[in-house]
Amino acid sequence: MKHLMTLLLLMVASVAMAQDIIVKKDGSILNVYNLEESATSYFYTLEPSSGASVLKINKDDVFSVKKKDGEAQVVNPAAAAAAPAAAAAPAAAATTPAAASNTPGQREPVTAKLTTSVRTEKGRRCFSACTPDGHELNYRIISDADATVEVTKGEYHAREYVIPEYIDIEGKQYTVTEIGEKAFFREKTVRRVQFPLTLKRIGESAFTYANLDRIDIPEGVEELCNYAFAGTGFRVTSPVIYIPSSVTKLGRSCFHACGSNTSYRGFCQETFTNMPDFINEGNCKNYGIDEEAVEAYYRRKAMSK
Repeated sequence: MKHLMTLLLLMVASVAMAQDIIVKKDGSILNVYNLEESATSYFYTLEPSSGASVLKINKDDVFSVKKKDGEAQVVNPAAAAAAPAAAAAPAAAATTPAAASNTPGQREPVTAKLTTSVRTEKGRRCFSACTPDGHELNYRIISDADATVEVTKGEYHAREYVIPEYIDIEGKQYTVTEIGEKAFFREKTVRRVQFPLTLKRIGESAFTYANLDRIDIPEGVEELCNYAFAGTGFRVTSPVIYIPSSVTKLGRSCFHACGSNTSYRGFCQETFTNMPDFINEGNCKNYGIDEEAVEAYYRRKAMSK
């Protein structure tokens, strides 16, 4: 009953204010802006400005959400049914999965299985494999000795893709370490990509002219090549870009003309929640990032200390 009343209040509140709304399991309500989600969490700000701090809440703590466009989603439908029993039972200590982290991408690794036989193309061994979500991607073996592979170009029409950490090839486990050149080039349908935790390199123009909602690159990635995300046409108002501190090399115009808040000069003006220390106001334009975006990031970082 408590959650039913909360949902009714939620509908009324959504008319009064153009904000996204999160209803927590304890019945409390958060009025938020710029709501985005990953597989395990929601990311949001408490202010509409692009410079506002990005906060996070685990989906396990959320009962439902309602976006300002009217879309509603019950995240934990079992919560309402379990509420009476929970009230009568002693409170249990909250637990957090070992894989949970404030760093995007920390989770259990995914293993894909072959859907085609391994074939040879232009001297390289290639194949396709399917992840547990049912989506197929193309791959090329980088090194049999090191058992490493990269994702390659294909016709990718799903909205979301999970790139696995590992692929079982004829009884041998290979590790996905790279996303190859133009792998998702001009793939307008693809909105979200879950990068593997084993990823080391994102190739040239890998996501050029794609339509990603957000870019969360996991810790461990070392190189983003030229134009890797150039022209990525975010469809959300205030998209988020997370560049891990493990990155030691950013290619030319890596984020050029990237997103809805691109400046008139073509530089990226999105909300950066993390970036390597070597990016500064003096060199940021080389990567397609404007000075204002760097200033805003370091200002938020200083305020959070």
